[in-house]
Amino acid sequence: MLENPAIGERLLVSKNVCHGMIYDQEFDAAMESLAGSHFAWDLLLAGMRIYLERHPDGKKFHDPLAAAVAARPDICTFAEVELDRHRGGWGAKLAPGSRTWISIAADRRAFLDFLVGGM
Repeated sequence: MLENPAIGERLLVSKNVCHGMIYDQEFDAAMESLAGSHFAWDLLLAGMRIYLERHPDGKKFHDPLAAAVAARPDICTFAEVELDRHRGGWGAKLAPGSRTWISIAADRRAFLDFLVGGM
């Protein structure tokens, strides 16, 4: 997929950026406005509160961040790169014109605003 010419542009949300988005007590307080709005939000809030009781430092919230970025790419800052394998893992180097963009930062406030306020 990284080299398929039929794919016009690729936006990748990097693991490093995702792992920097932590659902902690502050995040939970911001999410409180969703309580009672839908049973799915109630389940998420209840589950995360149980998690926070056991892990007060919070939970990496990577999948929800990646899903939100699919709807609102401006939640992240991106750099145009070429991906490569590096020491058994993935790496990236700047590559203008590659049509492959990787996140280099995420805006916590924009992410929260998306979750609690929608688009």
